[in-house]
Amino acid sequence: MPRVLFMLILAACASAPAVAEINVGESIDWLVVSRKHAAIGSVAGVSEDVAPGALWLDRTVELEVKETLRGEPPGRASFAWHVPSSTSGKAHGEVEMSPPAIGAEFLLFFGDEGAVEYAVDLAFPSNMMHGVVFSTDFGVLLTRDEILDAVQKRIERLAKEPPLVEPAGPDRRSFFEPPRGFLRLEVPEDSPAFRALWSGSACYLIVPADPEYLPGLIEETRSENPWARARAAWRLATYPGEETEKLLRGLLSDPGTSSVGASRGGESVEVEVFPVRQAAYEALVALGFKVDKPEGWSEALEHHSFD
Repeated sequence: MPRVLFMLILAACASAPAVAEINVGESIDWLVVSRKHAAIGSVAGVSEDVAPGALWLDRTVELEVKETLRGEPPGRASFAWHVPSSTSGKAHGEVEMSPPAIGAEFLLFFGDEGAVEYAVDLAFPSNMMHGVVFSTDFGVLLTRDEILDAVQKRIERLAKEPPLVEPAGPDRRSFFEPPRGFLRLEVPEDSPAFRALWSGSACYLIVPADPEYLPGLIEETRSENPWARARAAWRLATYPGEETEKLLRGLLSDPGTSSVGASRGGESVEVEVFPVRQAAYEALVALGFKVDKPEGWSEALEHHSFD
């Protein structure tokens, strides 16, 4: 089953130590970088499983691979989507989830085991629900040409600029571990990506950790807000190098403090923490350095996300 962009998870917000539900999307550039096999396939068959009167059904689409874009995809593939049935009418107000026609083309991204992890309907690209194609600037791509152009540009860039860090697989993109090979960026509320992702909660977009993001992270480590500095330190884990190491080691003595809630002896208490120090420590460990826990390290932030 393809990985749907909308993954509902529990995580701590970067700007404050609170817990919220957040929706996360994967940009088209990240899909290319993180999936070693990509192709265009044409629909060979469609089957549906729906109970009488049910509002939702499971639709399985069988495809033949027609064009390899990257790697060595299998010759045949399939994926399943959970979509509204005809009983429910239109989904999201305007989106009609009709089955694709035989011969319709899909852009397919495969996991290492050959299963389709993401599928895009090239005839009718979506701006809601399944198969949304996000650009790294928080746009939504809605035509075949612009989608395939974005894919080709990223493939060409990969040939010239291999990732600094091996892209993290789905099981290594936890909010509670420093990012590796990617950045999880807050989606602006006035963007098409936000409108596609939003369901009453915060929204993030995963993008490749390209070098052009590094100066902004370095600048953010000088923010007046300690949680912003902590977030930048956390994200620096995906940029190995002497400059990163030096900066992170300096942040191990950052003076910024904050108060967070914790449970002690069955009671809720407020404890003082050093978020920047702890984020810098976690980033250095993720980069492979053996470092002592900084002064002020607290269990209250041990399983905290700084993203």
